Amino acid sequence: MIELEEIRDTPTTVEVEPNLQQPVVESHIPRRSERIIRPPARYTLLHEQGHDEPNDGCDPRNFKEAISDAESSKWLEAMQSEIDSISDRRWIVTQFLTMNLKDWLHGSWKRHKQRNIPLPPFKDRLAKALEIAQAMQYLHQSNPKIVHRDLKPSNIFLDDALHVRVADFGHARFLSDGEKALTGETGTFIYMAPEVISCGAYDEKCDVYSFGVILNELVSGEYPYIDTDYGPSKIALEVAENGLRPSIAKAGTYLEEMIIELIQQLWDQEPAARPSFNEITCNLRNILGDNI
Repeated sequence: MIELEEIRDTPTTVEVEPNLQQPVVESHIPRRSERIIRPPARYTLLHEQGHDEPNDGCDPRNFKEAISDAESSKWLEAMQSEIDSISDRRWIVTQFLTMNLKDWLHGSWKRHKQRNIPLPPFKDRLAKALEIAQAMQYLHQSNPKIVHRDLKPSNIFLDDALHVRVADFGHARFLSDGEKALTGETGTFIYMAPEVISCGAYDEKCDVYSFGVILNELVSGEYPYIDTDYGPSKIALEVAENGLRPSIAKAGTYLEEMIIELIQQLWDQEPAARPSFNEITCNLRNILGDNI
């Protein structure tokens, strides 16, 4: 049974391949009429010619030529039938990912103070942080830049080799140089930057704030604000008005001290004081050195 999922104005995922300086973008920003076919195994992404968006490629009706590793001709025939039945739409094929960063770090249970699974090794947690930073660096250096606006562990997926895929661009938008977004309260309160909560003008630095919360979560192994009784709305109010932040990870080594210093820069109340993802990636590489 082929699983169909309609997508709305969102790229699929941004993939960070190992040993590459830049991630691979799996999809352009599709139109509302497009759908995703989720195959039973890894398949090649299909694009369509004749459009202005970056990363376009071949006509999806020629998918038999593009997919060379298909495991089942029956699946291909079913896919062809689906495409032929709606010939005025574009289709892309994407890998079906079942694990996200939240489940990898905390398990698939609801938020708890006590851990239900062993904490992944520190080295592996930092490797995930670096890959997320690389993916976001690529998005922010695009022209126009792409601002995610809902960066959080449940929107960061892991492939079969446990490499990062930044996904779910339902709140993403383009921003030209110098342009500001004005849509307030966009995203998830616990990871939302104070300027977004306050419905002020903001730019790509809102993603940097979100990454700061994620990095602290990776280092500490704890959910943000798990030590408070506040609900999401109260947390948002305190973040915007009183500078509330998650409990900072404890530093036991010089390496951890440097990472904590970086975290505090990332979630600074002033967006202009936060580093860019280009700087973040360089800092993480310098901090980690040969440890990754």
